[in-house]
Amino acid sequence: MTLTGGTRTIQVDTAQPTGTTGVWFLGAIGDGGNNYGLIKTGASALVLGGANTFTGGVTIQSGTIIAQGNAAALGGSGTGLVTLGHTSGTASASLLGGDATVFANAITVAAGSSGTATIGNNANAAAAFSGAVTLNKALTLASTGTGSVTLSGAITGSSLLTVTGPRATLSRFQETIPPSLVMWPSPPAPCASIPPRR
Repeated sequence: MTLTGGTRTIQVDTAQPTGTTGVWFLGAIGDGGNNYGLIKTGASALVLGGANTFTGGVTIQSGTIIAQGNAAALGGSGTGLVTLGHTSGTASASLLGGDATVFANAITVAAGSSGTATIGNNANAAAAFSGAVTLNKALTLASTGTGSVTLSGAITGSSLLTVTGPRATLSRFQETIPPSLVMWPSPPAPCASIPPRR
């Protein structure tokens, strides 16, 4: 598919077909060298899995994008900018990795919306994002199921980064963001000791 006429908006409100995860685009998406991008709106999920060469970036204004199957799924042949969140309104936005593919795209968390911004894994996938992350507002890094999610790129900004789930990992945060801005999961409460039987 080739984007024409400018950056295009894809609104996904309901999974199609019913019972699946959102709308799937697994073929390559280009822009004919015109620097066009994609804007994702709507509460449901858009799955991207092709060798995408469009260079205008991906903006997740609301709902979820699941990237999987190809390191270029998020555009720019793997180098396009991903903007997570809207600059106004109340919508939440999520970026999820759907398999073990490592995505090197830089990610900017946009300020403005009162909704949450989340990076994580889909279902039980082992997701990994190696691009630089800029925090213009708070971000949650969340692992789900038996899967995991890792951020390994440089992280900059002055907003809070909350890590949730047992397999959510920051591999470089000590070098790039003050530890005071990272909120880790609370450790489990210690088990009460049971006195021996006499």
